[in-house]
Amino acid sequence: MEGGEMWTVPGGHIEWGERIEETVIREMKEELGIRVKYEGLLATMEGVFPEEFQDKRHFIYLQCKCRILPGEEIKVDGREIVEARWWRVEKALELGEGELHPKTREVLEKMVKSSG
Repeated sequence: MEGGEMWTVPGGHIEWGERIEETVIREMKEELGIRVKYEGLLATMEGVFPEEFQDKRHFIYLQCKCRILPGEEIKVDGREIVEARWWRVEKALELGEGELHPKTREVLEKMVKSSG
């Protein structure tokens, strides 16, 4: 759980010269302690945040699909993420306002729409 005590997907910033695939693999290892196989880009989104959000920033979100490798177990870092849980997309979308991060809800809804 992160994003101000709401459920969301783990993530982070791309290091200079790093490819998206490398970023996904690195961030999942850093934040969840697991090795994953990158499977592709699902969606892109953006967010413009006011000065109250640390700094005035414009973020580009890349929502990616990956698969946990056999034998891996989540070990949260306790700093950025304090709890992790696997959810079926449909069950995650049942979470109420304030429980599921709005950007996460948006990408999950797009996933459901595109697969139907």
